[in-house]
Amino acid sequence: MHGDTLEARRRSLGQDHPDILTSANNLAGALADLRQFAAAEQLLRDARAKPPRPGR
Repeated sequence: MHGDTLEARRRSLGQDHPDILTSANNLAGALADLRQFAAAEQLLRDARAKPPRPGR
């Protein structure tokens, strides 16, 4: 579910919208709960590498 939300937000809002960080964080949390730590860490690293647009 979180993965679908993240992809939908990327398509509709653009990669640099602040809501993308929220969705990425939610998905990373779900992955961590599933003990998929490497995937969660990579997702957060990727999200952090692309800071949101200022003023949002």
